[in-house]
Amino acid sequence: MTSVTQTQPTLKLQDENIGSLNLKSDSQPATAAPLTINLDQHFGDWRDDLARDGFVILKGAIPRERALAYRQRFFDWIEKWGMGFDQKDSSTWVPEKIPVVRKGGMFHHSVGHEAFVWEVRQEQGILDAFTKLWGTDELLVSFDGANLSLPGDMQDPDQPAWWHVDQDPEKRGCICVQGLVNLNYNGPKDGGLRVLKNSHKLNDEYFTKVWNGTDGVRLPKDIQESDFFGFTEPILKWFYKNGCEWIKPEMEPGDLVLWDSRTAHYNVPPLGEVDRCAVYTCYAPATTCIPEQLSIKQQLFKERKMTVCSPTVLQNPLMLTQSLGIDTLAVHIPFSEDLHCVARR
Repeated sequence: MTSVTQTQPTLKLQDENIGSLNLKSDSQPATAAPLTINLDQHFGDWRDDLARDGFVILKGAIPRERALAYRQRFFDWIEKWGMGFDQKDSSTWVPEKIPVVRKGGMFHHSVGHEAFVWEVRQEQGILDAFTKLWGTDELLVSFDGANLSLPGDMQDPDQPAWWHVDQDPEKRGCICVQGLVNLNYNGPKDGGLRVLKNSHKLNDEYFTKVWNGTDGVRLPKDIQESDFFGFTEPILKWFYKNGCEWIKPEMEPGDLVLWDSRTAHYNVPPLGEVDRCAVYTCYAPATTCIPEQLSIKQQLFKERKMTVCSPTVLQNPLMLTQSLGIDTLAVHIPFSEDLHCVARR
């Protein structure tokens, strides 16, 4: 791979001495560059929206028809489990007839290594967005999951909203820009992502000056190196008081939504008859991954295991068991492999 020559402003790592990483050779940086980006500059494009609001929608990152085709392959994948799910019969859209889903999220069953998921990650529009964001095409991708939120009996009315950020309270600045590729229509009643607009700007202030150090939900460090932090109502009230509001972006098939890791967010279930399908996709500069991390990541790929949303945060296997339950349907080889597609870059 070669670096992209930029003729416009690019997001900069806070440490300018980041070195370089050639993924086609054995050369590796001795230490990783800090994964913190500076949004305090003017770009004249969608990156200004990301900096201002904490999120941005890139319309048509994938052609609409191709996005809908990925949705079809997602449904085909669900049917292949042979649990009784029939995509043409909504009466079968019940929890006991599909693999484990938690609040719409699928983080089990090696779904992150299915061919259709890898092909979404490899779409040129997705790669171009993260290349522009980081100013390099030497990128690492997360082995994240997907989202399938079906209307009707799929939703548990007793499940509370899981307002959260994917950034540890002790970390400052924007350490990650998360991504979600939408594969179906998302109108006002169709379920999907909700973001707390402008909360990214207040994150540092809250956790350095207001937070009592105990409120909120954190995963134990012995489970995983996790940046997840769950918000409580008292925390949200402070953000509301300081001008933040929930926004549910409306999206079409093929749209890519990016958000600052400090932006509070969660997802809502469909209220109508339209399902929600999406693939979580996040890239970061390869220079932010030390050799030991890269070696672990390579092993995770070989074993078809998954990671959290950050490409450089690698979870302990206990995380999925303790937070999502035992994967009784664990598979070592995905139903459909297309390894040539992941070797192209």
